[in-house]
Amino acid sequence: MTTAGTGVLGLEAQDLTVMLRGRVVLSGVTLKLDPGEWLSIVGPNGAGKTTLLRAMAGLLAPVAGRIHLEGKPLGAWSSWERGQRVSYLSQTGPFPDELSGLEVVRLGRTPYLGLLGREGPQDRQAIHWALEITDTLSLAQRIISTLSGGERQRILLARALAARPRFLLLDEPTLHLDIHHQGELLQILSHLRKEGMGIASVLHDLNLASRSDTVALLAQGKLRAQGSPGQVIRQDILAEVYGPGIEVLSLPSGPVVLLGD
Repeated sequence: MTTAGTGVLGLEAQDLTVMLRGRVVLSGVTLKLDPGEWLSIVGPNGAGKTTLLRAMAGLLAPVAGRIHLEGKPLGAWSSWERGQRVSYLSQTGPFPDELSGLEVVRLGRTPYLGLLGREGPQDRQAIHWALEITDTLSLAQRIISTLSGGERQRILLARALAARPRFLLLDEPTLHLDIHHQGELLQILSHLRKEGMGIASVLHDLNLASRSDTVALLAQGKLRAQGSPGQVIRQDILAEVYGPGIEVLSLPSGPVVLLGD
């Protein structure tokens, strides 16, 4: 297992412990997301993946440990400043069904505008860019309740991107996406990384996670392994966490996970 580096530009969790409803969900987790890096967080159900992502977004307060954003304690940033730097995409969005796709994406500019602010040219440009890069321009005038699960997921991604964040935290971003749009998502993430955006994604698909730069494997609230896909997505490690029935092929392009009979 590798350990997270120490720097001033990333989003870093150090010895993080989080409790929910009186139960320890995360214990002593340390990892770091650097600019331009794609970090995939994987593990069985109940491992604490979503809790970790929410804590790094500032939505859950740890009972021990600390989180730093660009070298500064996360809590020292105002909510507006944090929202300009870190965007979080949850599995579902609590948006009124009568909003249009455009109105949902526009909410991504709230950290710049406030609740009652007026859009300027820079805001409209960011919104259009987010719709364009997620291939949702055609959904802008559609009411959110009329969209399919996959269409809604892409609108929510556009909302997260509208803030033009430095760090993008994605909880199951492939949820409801077909194979075509999963491929488009990979292209989007590749483009964003080249622009210097740090991306952390919670994934159940280990083969998709193998396309990322770094993989963090959680089990029972603890960090079991962290490193490159080849270092983490290994048959011996996965068998300990997921149990038997998993086969891992080591290919030049990266590890491939197969499920046994």
